[in-house]
Amino acid sequence: MIREYNDNDFSIVKNIIYTSFNLNIDNIYQASNVESFVYEDDGKVVGYLNITKDFDVVRNMKYAWINFVCVDPNSRGRGIGKKMMIFAMEKCSDCKLIRLTSNPKKEVANRMYSELGFEIYNTNVFERNN
Repeated sequence: MIREYNDNDFSIVKNIIYTSFNLNIDNIYQASNVESFVYEDDGKVVGYLNITKDFDVVRNMKYAWINFVCVDPNSRGRGIGKKMMIFAMEKCSDCKLIRLTSNPKKEVANRMYSELGFEIYNTNVFERNN
C-alpha cells in the first residue's frame, strides 16, 4: 500500500535512504510543491519516494521530478519500486514532462525506468557546494 509520508516514518525512511544512496539526511523537506510517499508492506514502511512539481516558464509547461525512489534492501526484487513508480507517474498525469535521475551503476533501477518509458537525456549534471 502506498500512502503519504508522515513524520512518524522519518527514522525508517532515513535508514532506507541511507542504505540506498549512502546519504545521511536530517529531515524530509516539505513544501507546497513536494509530495512524499511511503510503501507499506504488512504495516511496515519498506519504500519511499517524493515528487516535486514545477513550471517551466520558457517552455510554458508543468513538469515533475520523481526523487529518491528507494526500497529497503530486504524488500527488493518484489516489484515494489515499479509499483511506486507507476503510482508516481499517475500522480504526475497533469504534467507534460516527468524527470528523474539515476546512478548509471544501478542497472536494475535503470532497466525499470527504461521499461516504464523513460529515456536517457543527454546532459551534464553540474553541482556546486556553497
